[in-house]
Amino acid sequence: MRRGEAARNMPRQACRVEIREGREPGAVRDWMERLRRRGWRPAWIRSGEPGAGRECLGRTLDALVFDARAGFDPDAFARACGAVRGGGVFVLLTPPLDSWPACPDVVCDRIDAWGREARRRAFVPRLVRLLQETGVFLQLAPEALPDPVGSVDEPWRLTRDQRRALDRLEALVDPANGACGRCEGASPGVLDGPAGTPPRVPVLIAGRGRGKSTVLGLWAAALRGRGAQVLVTSWSRDAARTLLETAASRGQPLPFRPPERVAGQGLPREAWLFVDEAAAIPVARLRALLCHPRCVLAGTVEGYEGTGRGFLHRLLALLGERADRIRLDTPVRWCRGDPLERFQERLLLCEPSTRREEIPAPPAVSRVGRLHSAELPRERLVEDERLLRGVFGLLRDAHYRTRPLDLRLLLDAPNVRLFGTWEGRSLLAVALLLEEGGLPGPLAQAVAAGRRRVRGHLLPQSLAFHLARPEGAGLRGWRFSRIAVVPERQGQGLGTALVARVREQARQRGCDWLGVSFGATPGLVRFWYRSRFVPLRLGARREAASGALPLLMLSPLGEAARALTAELFLRFHRALPLQLPFLAHPPGPALRALLSPLPFGLDLARPGTFDARDRREVAGFAATGNLHDALPALLRWYRTLEEPLPHFEALLACRDAARAAARCGLPGRRAWLRALQAEVARRAPSPVDRPPVPASTLVDPAGSALLPAADTPCR
Repeated sequence: MRRGEAARNMPRQACRVEIREGREPGAVRDWMERLRRRGWRPAWIRSGEPGAGRECLGRTLDALVFDARAGFDPDAFARACGAVRGGGVFVLLTPPLDSWPACPDVVCDRIDAWGREARRRAFVPRLVRLLQETGVFLQLAPEALPDPVGSVDEPWRLTRDQRRALDRLEALVDPANGACGRCEGASPGVLDGPAGTPPRVPVLIAGRGRGKSTVLGLWAAALRGRGAQVLVTSWSRDAARTLLETAASRGQPLPFRPPERVAGQGLPREAWLFVDEAAAIPVARLRALLCHPRCVLAGTVEGYEGTGRGFLHRLLALLGERADRIRLDTPVRWCRGDPLERFQERLLLCEPSTRREEIPAPPAVSRVGRLHSAELPRERLVEDERLLRGVFGLLRDAHYRTRPLDLRLLLDAPNVRLFGTWEGRSLLAVALLLEEGGLPGPLAQAVAAGRRRVRGHLLPQSLAFHLARPEGAGLRGWRFSRIAVVPERQGQGLGTALVARVREQARQRGCDWLGVSFGATPGLVRFWYRSRFVPLRLGARREAASGALPLLMLSPLGEAARALTAELFLRFHRALPLQLPFLAHPPGPALRALLSPLPFGLDLARPGTFDARDRREVAGFAATGNLHDALPALLRWYRTLEEPLPHFEALLACRDAARAAARCGLPGRRAWLRALQAEVARRAPSPVDRPPVPASTLVDPAGSALLPAADTPCR
């Protein structure tokens, strides 16, 4: 057997070492140090640390210790598994299995909501059961850990998949000028590309260990050998290491530049831009990179890179016919049927999609024709692996933000509620909601002042801090975290019907509101309008996963929430025209039209009128520095002043905080913001009590409800 082919023909060695509480794994560290001295490539991943395992993306390792004693992060486990080659050693460091489910877990601390008592933990008990059932991980004493075997000395000995991918890449190049061929039938202007028919974008899609970075490295070296200019980017240099090393081994070293520098400085049109591990780069930044006419992408679609499955669901959907998808299925880093890969797929439910299983439904709470909906007790997910596989598979395949950590949230977070819609024995739609709110008054005031943050209460925290309504954090409600519908039934009203069923249950349980926060697109805004939600806040920074501005929407169920929604709805439409000119990435015309005031003839107040509510927000900005949300009030206040505000006037002149800082001679945005806070604090008016906004504000003079009925057509 050739050394270069050893890894792809060998399974990985999976071992487990138990470390009792209070003891240090000194012998395991000695084993790793011995491997390092002998020239092997080992790594130690502490699972409990935020972002653990990101350094494994794009790398090939001979040995890895996954230290899960402090907590088990499914995202980190997936990243780590994909880095170890065939013949290498993957060591899982755990407490004793019989006591592991009761051990403290920092990952649970991250997914638990403040004030919610943990009920039943299910992820680690399920992991323990799979470890015992499969026998994939051989339990060893630290002194008995094996050495790696084999090597990956010749990564360019290609599989059939890799050769086919290289041939397709070569076929895309126009021999006359070296540019990508044109995409027949593609509409102009996709992703703000060049005028006319945009060029194709080769996209290598594969699971980990399939050799996509090697293919990119070989093709980049070939282009560079013909005299082409080639630049490589990724979320880090380490993530592109395989690509860079492969090209260098062919005598063609390539320059590397971080994505922000590529987007900021630009490239000559004739240069090639290779984007490795593209799924780890925020979609908004990828959109900027894709403006370049010669761009090549490679990414995995498992969803643990940092943006969920946004790479597959959002980016490729946006590319449309521009994307020339090239899939790699044959593993090159380990053998087919590798036991560790099978264990990872079973544990994290990331098996390739196959035909949907029949899943018996629980007793229905409502029926509409052949459809019936019900709340799913999470105890059933623990007891029924087929149901868990069906629910999480639907969330994974139909929603762009789903990643392995969401499986742990589904099983362990104490504030999760789950609803499903069936037709017969076919699960068609799932809604995952989070119980939020009920914060006591002093805590809500501390959140509003920026002194506290509470885990797991996104919407109440936004009401208190961003919208300066701490009383709203005391109301209780359910926030939609995910809605997923099987692809073949999307657009048929299943999601809207499921939201209506959830509304019935929430009202019966005494909830004050239903809410949602999402990356705003015209289609999603129309969906939530149909479901009787109204917009309350548009964020200033685009989401990493969706590349869109976050929009908070609320649907009140009780009178207190209805009055609060009335006030914030008017505030939103009074503020939006003043916020838009200061956004780095303002919404497009279609979304802006949807977010404009509803045509009910309501008195939204003139933008120049400074009132009692504005006085509170100006004083709040001086304390918190929340510029985006206080900006409309600051503008109205500024127009009433006779004395100058130099730092604020710099913002008005530049429309950008960083440029305003430079104009004021300050070192950066943060220093400028502190100076502006002090400037406002010296002159800010004393806050006064807000006059209440009656719930009748939600009705126009003709008596039509502001919140349209479920069957009211959207604008």
